[in-house]
Amino acid sequence: MLDAAFRSTPMNEGVLALARRLRGRVRLGIITDNKADRMDCLRALHGLDAWFDPIVVSAEAGAAIFEHACRLAGLRPAQCLLIDNSRRNLDTAAAAGLATLFHDDARNDVAALRGVLERRLGASWLA
Repeated sequence: MLDAAFRSTPMNEGVLALARRLRGRVRLGIITDNKADRMDCLRALHGLDAWFDPIVVSAEAGAAIFEHACRLAGLRPAQCLLIDNSRRNLDTAAAAGLATLFHDDARNDVAALRGVLERRLGASWLA
């Protein structure tokens, strides 16, 4: 039953399409507070490892998750941008030295997210 529940998780296709456009131009990762077994299922089902590296599960990384993710990516925090739907996570990441961007996943305005990324990265990154 648990596996079936994991498999029924809807994917945010708009955000994934944006990630596909960025793949190979910037390093993309996932930091999540999902349970490891759920993420293992979703990684395999949707081939997330082909698009995102690193994929960091908070239960496995501990308290300094943002620093840990930066280390896994081989980047300094100042080279990283965290996009999240939690102001608390964004504040914690900013305190660790990451740039941050709020994405309201309830509204899921992918066009607005793309616009902000175009302004930050330059439109050519998303061409």
